[in-house]
Amino acid sequence: MSSEAIVQTLKKQLSDWTDIDVTQHYLAMQIGFAETDSETHKAIYWSDNVLGNLIAKILDELVELGYLEKRDEPD
Repeated sequence: MSSEAIVQTLKKQLSDWTDIDVTQHYLAMQIGFAETDSETHKAIYWSDNVLGNLIAKILDELVELGYLEKRDEPD
């Protein structure tokens, strides 16, 4: 899957407001770090570790590039 296809699929999954841990998990599934839509991965996103930090950084880059929108507070 091309990087543009991954971004478009991720944008579709995130078309409604989504919590950051869910967003991180969608990205992890799209790039092959997670295989299922399971809550067992939350520890990766809620702690300071290489994989969780990388996924957060990728999301921040996608926001900076204008592919995703990020809000500090929910509406």
